[in-house]
Amino acid sequence: GSEAEALTWLFGTVNRDMLCNFRNSVTKAESASTIEGPAVITHRLNGTITMSERDIANILMVTIADYLDQMVDTNGWKDHHQVDVPDVLYPGDGKPAVALYWMSSVCRAIRDHLEVVPLVFRRCTEVLSHADETAARDRYWDVTLHEKKMTADRQIELLRESVSLNPHVGEPHLLLSQLYFRQGDYLAAATEARESLEKLYVLASAWDKRRSYGQWVGFARVMLLRANRRLLDMSHSLPVTGIENAGGLPLVSLSSLFQTS
Repeated sequence: GSEAEALTWLFGTVNRDMLCNFRNSVTKAESASTIEGPAVITHRLNGTITMSERDIANILMVTIADYLDQMVDTNGWKDHHQVDVPDVLYPGDGKPAVALYWMSSVCRAIRDHLEVVPLVFRRCTEVLSHADETAARDRYWDVTLHEKKMTADRQIELLRESVSLNPHVGEPHLLLSQLYFRQGDYLAAATEARESLEKLYVLASAWDKRRSYGQWVGFARVMLLRANRRLLDMSHSLPVTGIENAGGLPLVSLSSLFQTS
């Protein structure tokens, strides 16, 4: 409707760097500042414009969603489209970017002016530091790149450190779920799969962009199913019967798993 159209127009025409100290929070100069009232903001077409507290909060929340959807270390618009001679190859390796630190800071600054406070960052009350986010990402990526050179215990150690440093993303939990499943610790595997799903649902976006959000959610649900079946002492972690697949497991129709009215 007209309200959404007006917000879209503001998103593309106001200088968002001025909102809640946004630029300084991104560059780590200082945290985002709270909204103290209507603000006069530079406008690309009209010189300046006065924005309400609600519009400022909504614009910054849309900004967070926009960045989150593109949060990779090598980014098309940032590293190529805004650079005359790019010095990195697109699309890169898919390594997650470090940006949740400023997103969490902005969330906390605007939460009192949002109609609905999202569940992210514990309902916008917790701020993640740049140092912790970077350390958590690097431990996760170390496991991702060097899986075959590490023992399972070392992978678990790094991933446990990762989720302790950054408790807001689900993918490290899903890797832990797989490792515990291989070790036969099905309760831990189910617990980590559930943690992964809860955090994926809250963030509503993939943190690790090498796979889509739907693929991460789908795989986590399968891991939870498999771990739960093992906890129930079922003969297979997947429901199987009839024709065999390439791994020697008989297949079952998915429709047979759900009751129909």
